Amino acid sequence: MKEYTDFNDILKRMEEERLQTVAKAVAHAKDILDKLTLAGSEAISIYFDGSGDEGSVHAIDGLNENEHIDEEELEDWAYDLIAGTGVDWYNNEGGFGTINIDVPKRTYNFEVHYRRTTLGASGTAIV
Repeated sequence: MKEYTDFNDILKRMEEERLQTVAKAVAHAKDILDKLTLAGSEAISIYFDGSGDEGSVHAIDGLNENEHIDEEELEDWAYDLIAGTGVDWYNNEGGFGTINIDVPKRTYNFEVHYRRTTLGASGTAIV
């Protein structure tokens, strides 16, 4: 295993890992969409939220009862998709977002927001 002693090497490795995660999510998206199409799904929404040092998918809307895909598979895909953004949505104040899947169009989009707290000159918190 290569040792990383330079900060730039660490950043480079982190970016390589992020790109690998993106490639994995994109490759898995075809399988996800195939299964949702087979089940006759129309629209799926995946909601996630995190803070402290934890984050999770907390709701998946739009799944049919006769799905050929389970929530765990969708969650795993969602985590890879979110990780690929590079947004730190689970540490400190955390973040939240939604992944929307339009099954008939075979497209998905997502929003990832992060929370940030700063102190103004008066000492009041601005969120």
